[in-house]
Amino acid sequence: MKKSYLLCSLAVLCGIGMVHAGTPNQPNIYLGFGLSEALADNPYEDQPGVEVDNQAAAYRGIIGYSLLPNLAIEAGYISFGEFSATMKTPFGSATESVSLSSPLVGVKAYAYKNREWGVFGKAGLPYYGGGVSWYYGGRGSLNMSFERYQVNEAAINSVSLELLAAF
Repeated sequence: MKKSYLLCSLAVLCGIGMVHAGTPNQPNIYLGFGLSEALADNPYEDQPGVEVDNQAAAYRGIIGYSLLPNLAIEAGYISFGEFSATMKTPFGSATESVSLSSPLVGVKAYAYKNREWGVFGKAGLPYYGGGVSWYYGGRGSLNMSFERYQVNEAAINSVSLELLAAF
């Protein structure tokens, strides 16, 4: 948990200190939808007879507000789908499944290479990550990112494709 606060603070400081050359003309409010491939850490990897399905498709929705040309706050929701574990014994098997989801609140700091490409980092509760953006039409972007989430007691890695539209 302290790691999340440290990364969140670092993202804010980096975002405030960035020089933004060639900033696209972005309005302040944006909405986004993303699809991800989520991979949860396997707590049973050393236990024989336990099969884990720790991969799932995830989706999320976000709303963001640009405070500065290179710093935004975001809020949203992510659903990771269902993960399961099956224990096999000589007497049969038992399966346990869990569906994970979480609200998201964080900051996003970004820098632009030119009017079409940029990089970003983001951190918040319960996640941190970064990626690249391709800007189109002055009002939207397509983002590809990697994020690490801590939901309940599960650590989840996610590779995402996200579409943002600014208003």
